[in-house]
Amino acid sequence: MRITLPQLGVGPVSCASGSIAPLVELGRCNPDTAQRLANVLADFAKAAVPGHSPEGQRP
Repeated sequence: MRITLPQLGVGPVSCASGSIAPLVELGRCNPDTAQRLANVLADFAKAAVPGHSPEGQRP
């Protein structure tokens, strides 16, 4: 699945600090794109992190 986020870029203020990694600005998106992104992240978490699904939640 491919999701295109408008305005993707590196936050210029976060680049000014040498103590933290630069932050990525994901930009604004419509609710449909936000929901699709959340679904992709949830699917990844279920596959990548054992016990991170509703069926196998850790206490």
